[in-house]
Amino acid sequence: MSRRGMNGQGHIRQKTDGRWEALYYVNGERRYITGRKNETAKEVQARLRTALYDLDRGIEAPKDNRLTLGEYLDRWVIGHRENVQYDSWRRYEEPIRVHVKPLLGKVPLTKLSKSQVKQLYAHVIAKGLAYNTVKKVQNTLHKALNDAVDDGLLTINVADRVKIPPARTKPREKVIFTAEETDRIIEAARGHKNEAAIVTILLTGCRIGEVLGSRWPALNLDEGTLEIVTSLKAADKRGWILGTPKTEESYGTVYLTRYTIALLHQHKARQLEQRLKHEVGWNPLNLVFPSAVGTPINRNNFRNRDWAETLAKAGVRYSSPHPGGRDSSATQASIDGASLQHLKGFLRHRSITTTSDHYIHDQEDASRLVRDRMERLHGTNPRKIAPFLDQ
Repeated sequence: MSRRGMNGQGHIRQKTDGRWEALYYVNGERRYITGRKNETAKEVQARLRTALYDLDRGIEAPKDNRLTLGEYLDRWVIGHRENVQYDSWRRYEEPIRVHVKPLLGKVPLTKLSKSQVKQLYAHVIAKGLAYNTVKKVQNTLHKALNDAVDDGLLTINVADRVKIPPARTKPREKVIFTAEETDRIIEAARGHKNEAAIVTILLTGCRIGEVLGSRWPALNLDEGTLEIVTSLKAADKRGWILGTPKTEESYGTVYLTRYTIALLHQHKARQLEQRLKHEVGWNPLNLVFPSAVGTPINRNNFRNRDWAETLAKAGVRYSSPHPGGRDSSATQASIDGASLQHLKGFLRHRSITTTSDHYIHDQEDASRLVRDRMERLHGTNPRKIAPFLDQ
């Protein structure tokens, strides 16, 4: 290695636009410190000495301060495309494209400041979007900048030090169906072409993708079980494909109620008749719930048409299949006495903490549930309540 490329070696030069720029080396790689418009050669030289001093202490400065945040995020998003499924990738890509790049895309990556990140969060909130949207922007930017630190492009993640401003509005209420409402939905679904899918979602705690992506080989109607080994996921903007379940814990056996089994028997018989009306090759994936033409069903169409229309017919407030179906079944089971450990297995959650955040939706319900238990334990003893009844 030439002496010019050794650690600790550097010099400054003047660029054609009049700004001063320092050049030095880290393990043979060039690093740049570009001065601001009115920054003097002496000031850039001082910044170079600081960078070299930090290098001697083992602190590497960013590789290139000419890389913009937008350019880095473009590379980062592309790099994640092959590593995650489309649904997950889209949760990275959309916040960056819609919110981060329009406001901060031209800011040099190494110049990104806490105040600019605060400005970004405030800008998204000012649009009147859901508070969860701000959280998505925060989580995506934080993860991307963490990776930039790991890659040596940044020394610190400025997003570590920035908190999201508090929400100005009360979070949207999560609609959880009562047992009586679930019965009304089941009755409203009677005779619907996707009745069996709707009821399966309501009574099994399965995710919508797990139900719509289930295949006949995974369904054992004699045993009354469904093996969760596939899930319907977005392939791109044009269609849906079979993928793997959400997490390792998502794999598992789901036990079906007798009513669900009966509906699935009827559904299977109708599907066999449907196969006879089509040419060979219809429903090649052997899906339990395919579309009319034998392809994977469009999850958005199912959610916005079949599911929503059934809820409206039942006179029940709208709630998507998750939390409407998944969390409601867990909440109803918890009210009936199911333990957190049982619910964790039912929902196939990774941790019991996640379960505790989902199994009951309202603090008042939790308080009422415990009150009722105390009433059963202590409230029926005449010796305890008689003195108060006489007052």
